[in-house]
Amino acid sequence: MKFAIVTVLLLSFVLFSCPTTEVDTTSVVTVKFKDELNGSAWQKILQDIANKGRKVNLDLSESTFLAGNKSGGLIEYTIGPNDYVAFDPVSSIKTGKDKIISIILPDEATMIIPAVADGVPINEALHSSRAAFRHFTKLEKVESKNVEIIGNLAFIGCSNLIEVDFRSATRIDNRAFKDCISLRVAKFLANPDPSGDHPLKPWLDVNDGFYSSGAWASGYPIPVASPFTFESVAFYDFAFSGCKVFRTLDVRNAWNVYFAKNALEKIGTNLDIYLFDADGADFYGHPQLDDYLGKDNTVSLRRVRVYLPAVTSPSRVEGENVSRPGYPGLVNDIRARYRHDVDEGSTTVSKPLINVTVHRLK
Repeated sequence: MKFAIVTVLLLSFVLFSCPTTEVDTTSVVTVKFKDELNGSAWQKILQDIANKGRKVNLDLSESTFLAGNKSGGLIEYTIGPNDYVAFDPVSSIKTGKDKIISIILPDEATMIIPAVADGVPINEALHSSRAAFRHFTKLEKVESKNVEIIGNLAFIGCSNLIEVDFRSATRIDNRAFKDCISLRVAKFLANPDPSGDHPLKPWLDVNDGFYSSGAWASGYPIPVASPFTFESVAFYDFAFSGCKVFRTLDVRNAWNVYFAKNALEKIGTNLDIYLFDADGADFYGHPQLDDYLGKDNTVSLRRVRVYLPAVTSPSRVEGENVSRPGYPGLVNDIRARYRHDVDEGSTTVSKPLINVTVHRLK
């Protein structure tokens, strides 16, 4: 097992070319690894980082997957019928991780390992010890080219994390970034292919779409399915909960974006969201079902600015879904869902709890 030449030179010569001189542990060096990233190689990387005592920008983009590996680094991982290459930084290992300031994940990685397997109820207090990026206490930035799934609890409590950039992620699992109290910018620039039709078309255009037959007669919709597919970008329960300085969420390329329960609760008072918009009745405007900005005292937002591309016909993001009258796009959904009653003299009136404005990009 060997490191790329750049790594050997960097760590051996740069750090120790002057053995009688005290090492400057405040400066940051870049380390690249270009070999097979199995468990032993990953542990060696971390041990070398710890031994040198320098802050590191770690570039794993060119590291490779060894088929059959299941012991850390790049491993085989299966969800249902689908096989993935998961990045597993081994949550039980602490060595060296506190020196990593930024990380570029391997291009061959298609997911970040979850703390808990699909279908297992999450106990946050218990399962946080299995979080993928546990012990990355100084991590500020993460980049990934091909990760599609960010496993549950992956970055929970990464208190120094400031920015993440995932170019292919479409599934951001339960509590993936919960309590990342320094997180400001998150980019998810995947462009899931709707294969000619909008991913929601089969559900929204047939009968009652998400709802059981006659559900509206009682005044309340009864969901029978979630309003997203694997061709959507979906943020699962509590995905960003507690990210109290979170300011920018960029998902501008996805035809459909869905936020599950409390995905954006307790995140501060102001948020800029970049979303896709399009002309025509077949674009649904990112419909929602859950209380995604929180409920009651967990709602922290007071202003949301939604940035959209220019369109020539009425926008579904701002208006109702014409295929399902009364079913609003995201902007009107926020305005309708997050209102509160106030007493003005003898009259009780409903006023916006969250101010939503739309800004068109040229």
